[in-house]
Amino acid sequence: MPLLGICNIRLGTQSGKQLSTENITGNRYLGEDRSMILINCFFRVGGATIDLLSNKPSDSHVAKYQVIHAVRPNTAASDSSYNGVTCLEDSQGLLGITTTKDLIQEAIKTIEANLTTLGHLVLPTSEKIQFIANYIARHFRGAKVKLYVLNFMKATDHVITHVGGKHVLDEVEKNLKLSKTDMEASRMTLYRYGNTVES
Repeated sequence: MPLLGICNIRLGTQSGKQLSTENITGNRYLGEDRSMILINCFFRVGGATIDLLSNKPSDSHVAKYQVIHAVRPNTAASDSSYNGVTCLEDSQGLLGITTTKDLIQEAIKTIEANLTTLGHLVLPTSEKIQFIANYIARHFRGAKVKLYVLNFMKATDHVITHVGGKHVLDEVEKNLKLSKTDMEASRMTLYRYGNTVES
């Protein structure tokens, strides 16, 4: 997705190519600090993807997918989000990456920020009205009214969420009230390819 932002910034760009690597060997931790060894398992080592994008009309007949909207809210202003993954030296002077216990919750907040930004672009009017009515009712009646969770399945046929780990997928499923069928593509991607957070 970073390529989409770059192509949007450069006016007149008709196509783009991106090579996205996962955790390459320069980031592999070789020390003995257990909190830093986790990153070697959490991220794939040496994986790569290639994204080819084009908005040329002549390429439309061979395109498999069409990107209609791309949103990228930034949550780095939150200290717990910014410090969720940190590069540090251990007691032996070896550089490693450590994660905090807030990482999963911050990942969920970031996904929710993305969906909130995307929601007004893709959701049908009936879903927006239902959400606004619920928001107003909750404002005047407080805790008596249950929070309405937007149904993104009314706007899309298939969903594949951030595949950062089992706990992230469990939280997304619970918070967005998605079914097991809705989450199947994400879970199979995690099972077959591992954490694809950087892809």
